[in-house]
Amino acid sequence: MGARQIQIFSDSQLVVHQVNQNFTAKDVSMTAYLQHTRHLLTTFNAYLISRCRRFANIPQLPTEPLTAMVSPRPFAQWGLDLIGPMPEGKGRSSMRS
Repeated sequence: MGARQIQIFSDSQLVVHQVNQNFTAKDVSMTAYLQHTRHLLTTFNAYLISRCRRFANIPQLPTEPLTAMVSPRPFAQWGLDLIGPMPEGKGRSSMRS
């Protein structure tokens, strides 16, 4: 390809530090990948590998602010019963209003 310089972005902080020789690889398979990566990087005059947050998890925010419910039981105010009567508890007590 003829490229002499390369800039690499990774979303893995561990991989970036291992390639930059700040951390050591403990796993045998990761050590093999790391050696191969370092061998490939020797073919370039200069390289820069850094961490980016481009592929990190993005929090999903609602498109508009959520409206708080004023009453804990709004459906009862409207006369709606979504789940039916509550079962009787110990001592034959029930939760009926």
